[in-house]
Amino acid sequence: MAYDGLSPATSTTPALSAHGRARPSSPSNAYRFTRYIPDASSLASLRRLARRLVQVAVPGLFLSLAACGGNMEEPKVQINPNPTSQYRLYITIEKSPRSFDAIDGLASYQIPDESCLPRVKFSGARRAPSGAVPISIQKISDIAMEAKVAKDGLLDEDYYGLGVCHWQLVAFSVRLRVNQTTFSIPVFSKQMVDGNVIKGYFPNRGFESTLSGFDIPASADPHSFPDPEATFNVTIRVEGASK
Repeated sequence: MAYDGLSPATSTTPALSAHGRARPSSPSNAYRFTRYIPDASSLASLRRLARRLVQVAVPGLFLSLAACGGNMEEPKVQINPNPTSQYRLYITIEKSPRSFDAIDGLASYQIPDESCLPRVKFSGARRAPSGAVPISIQKISDIAMEAKVAKDGLLDEDYYGLGVCHWQLVAFSVRLRVNQTTFSIPVFSKQMVDGNVIKGYFPNRGFESTLSGFDIPASADPHSFPDPEATFNVTIRVEGASK
């Protein structure tokens, strides 16, 4: 017979004695069936206990998260006012179906040697300050622009009393915005070589998107899109610059 997960039914008919009279049920048997049914006062006590646990546990949880470094103050990262090494990037847009609402850039820096960074409790991960720096792009013509990106764009400082943190440029991205869509093409540090040319393609259908915060990354090959002919491209040429 299949077992459905429930205990077999127990007969509640009083047992008969040898003389045919009903034998009273054992007190232990009766207790066995009633001991898991709390009365009203017990239920009220359980509710009070549950509320007390929430009052104690929830604030304790937030204190634990704060102790893990969740509320650690973010240090103020300073822009280097006198960079000694910069790149000049010339940007050209071809075959765009319309003009863009805005064009800007973003330089990303990181700290390779993490010994100057504190560890987050429990996870052990290093906590690094943000190294993203907006870069303005100067318009030369309707399709040509230029930007300067400093290799030493951030000042090296001792943020946590663990030694000086040294910043390193890792990438620069050009961002072209139309409606709620952003077309982005990155240039990584290893590509920032004098005379190097980076070219990226985008689908024209991206102009039709109405999704908020929609980001379309560049592709190195127009044939990666369903219609290679319905694309526009962005070319970035890298040149060295002094200051």
